[in-house]
Amino acid sequence: EMTKELNEINSNEDKELKATNPLLIKVDEDKYNKSDIKVMIFGQETNSWDGLYNNNYDEILKKYEEFFNTNKCMDNYGGQFWNGFKKLKIKIENKYNDKNIYFIWNNICKIGNAERNKNRAANYIMTLEEKYFNIIREEIDMIKPDIIIFFTGPNYDGILNNKISNLNFEEIQGYKIRELSKLSNDWCTNVFRTYHPNYLYRGKGRIEKYFNTIIENIKL
Repeated sequence: EMTKELNEINSNEDKELKATNPLLIKVDEDKYNKSDIKVMIFGQETNSWDGLYNNNYDEILKKYEEFFNTNKCMDNYGGQFWNGFKKLKIKIENKYNDKNIYFIWNNICKIGNAERNKNRAANYIMTLEEKYFNIIREEIDMIKPDIIIFFTGPNYDGILNNKISNLNFEEIQGYKIRELSKLSNDWCTNVFRTYHPNYLYRGKGRIEKYFNTIIENIKL
């Protein structure tokens, strides 16, 4: 049903924004099984994820593996999201330098726009995702991360609450809730939401300050 409706959107000339493929996670089972700590880091949405939605899930999983599991995204991709991801990754690795840490990339919006832009998906795409593909909580339950970071910013809090219910945003000393929050819940102890790295990099020393605070507040 989702495939049918996404194809209808993509063939409708009145729909300016078309749907790309969903972000599907492919875990490296060997590294995952050997890890002591599992960290899931969320961005906002994946735009132009292998072009227009094509219903080829084997290829979509392969794309995730080639893009993320090989570190291509952090070694060869210059976007601020990946710069921030890498910076936080190094800080976590330094804090737990005697542990084997496995990182997973995810997005809070699983189906973005088919074109490369910085906008969230059209409401009609997001509505379909929520109806047919609301799988964030299932992914968390399956992967069981010890640490979750949402680089989604306060403007996505409504979406976050739609995807994962019963979240409580708690203040961290020195920050407003919209700036940096600890998210209390019944499924993971160390969950934080802060701005997208694109915003954090705009202020001098801001990203270091925010990331150091997150590291200080992680308690395993």
